[in-house]
Order: sequence, then structure tokens, then C-alpha cells
Amino acid sequence: MGCRQIGGDQWGDVSEEHALETLHAANEAGITFYDTANIYGLGRSESLVAKFADSVGRTDLFLATKLGCWPDPGLSGNIAAAAIRKHTEASLARLKVDALNLTQLHCAPETLLEDGQVFETLRALQSEGKIRRWGCERRVDRGREVVPGSAGDGVAAGHLHHLPADAALRPLEGLEIA
Repeated sequence: MGCRQIGGDQWGDVSEEHALETLHAANEAGITFYDTANIYGLGRSESLVAKFADSVGRTDLFLATKLGCWPDPGLSGNIAAAAIRKHTEASLARLKVDALNLTQLHCAPETLLEDGQVFETLRALQSEGKIRRWGCERRVDRGREVVPGSAGDGVAAGHLHHLPADAALRPLEGLEIA
């Protein structure tokens, strides 16, 4: 379930009560995958997902988050190793977990992905046990797919972000979709 709306800052106010009711209804319908991001409500969505997870027990839930769009230091600065570590620690605290099931780079500038340094930081966080899986948003812009320099072991997901005007979306090369 996408949890952007419960952040309450981009789609109008969503009360905590309504957000939790929505999360519970999704869970009762069999949803176990919850996708949030640190930018959604500047952490509010992650905190509400954690509160919900605490109320139902966490054993069957898969909590995914994203980083990279935080206002400070901004898009390019959010891809620096120190910022990735800082945002990962903040998401761990808000989601009340020892390790993130999945974290994905969100809106990362293509030029900063191509050299692969950001992926080395994610691999390091994975080897330290702070993240279990990591991935990267893939953007389709005017029919052109951005292919970041994520080659190598570790990548587990591709978040396909597209503009409504895109005529064709292609499968992510090299990733199996389960």
C-alpha cells in the first residue's frame, strides 16, 4: 500500500485517526506491503506506519521506505554518503526497526547515480545490517529510460516513476519481477 497520502502535506490534511483506520483496513484486506518515504509529511508517514505496525504486530509486514528528497541538504546533497547514513538512521528511528526491509533512492539526480558511489554506500549499510534490501527509482522521461550505475550485487528493487505523458513503459532490465 502506498502511504504518501497519510503524510498529509501533499494531498491535503489526513488525520492520524483516518490514516490509522486506512492502514488497518488495508491490513484486514490482506495487504502486508507498506511503501512510505522520509519526505512524506517530513517523516509523518513513516511514524504513522510504525504506530500501525506496533498495533498489529510486525511479523507479517514488509515496510519499505525511500530517501533522497529531504529538503536539507537538497536533492544532490541527499545522495552523499553522510546524508544517506543520516536519513537511514532517521527512518530506522521513525519506523522503530533495527533494519529497513527495503530502502530506495527517491528522485536521485541521474548524474550522481552514474558513478556508482551511492550504491557502495547502500551496500555498506546492507553489510552493517541497517538495510536488508535496497533499490533505486527509475525514471521514464519523454520515452527515455534513465539507467543509473547500479550494476553489481545488492540491488533488490526498481521503483518505476513515470510521467503521465509517457507513451510506453518498459520492464526493468536485469531485475526479476516476482
